[in-house]
Amino acid sequence: MRARRFAERHLDDEGLLAAVELHDRPYGIWRKLQRTGRLDSERFDEMLERIPDLDLFHRFVELDASTEGKQPEPLEWFRDELSRRTDG
Repeated sequence: MRARRFAERHLDDEGLLAAVELHDRPYGIWRKLQRTGRLDSERFDEMLERIPDLDLFHRFVELDASTEGKQPEPLEWFRDELSRRTDG
């Protein structure tokens, strides 16, 4: 949220602002899935409802996940879950 508030001073594109604010949310959902063995579908759905430009958000998450030292599993899971929810 801090990053979004900063970005709001410089732009008004809601798609980009949502990406800045929520880009770590898929990782948090994945971490909870790893801890509990259960997907928090409600939280995932709520996240998707707040994203006006899903393609931009997906690309933003991909870019963030490509940072050196980050593990590929959360991104692979996000891709699969997003595909399952949007293609089915």
